[in-house]
Amino acid sequence: LDCVVQAAVKDEGAKEAKELSLTLYHLQVQNKLLNHEKSGLREALVIKKKHKKCGKPLYLQ
Repeated sequence: LDCVVQAAVKDEGAKEAKELSLTLYHLQVQNKLLNHEKSGLREALVIKKKHKKCGKPLYLQ
């Protein structure tokens, strides 16, 4: 995304350019954290569903 910022901003030393770059970096980090959290929650849900399936009654005749 640095290439996008460089292409969109003429003066990279400007305050607005630095704020934009910092905001994009913050959003990237936040996105990675949310994706990591989401994958962990999915794994936990799969494990919980597997535990529910194990409780089937045993039919003896």
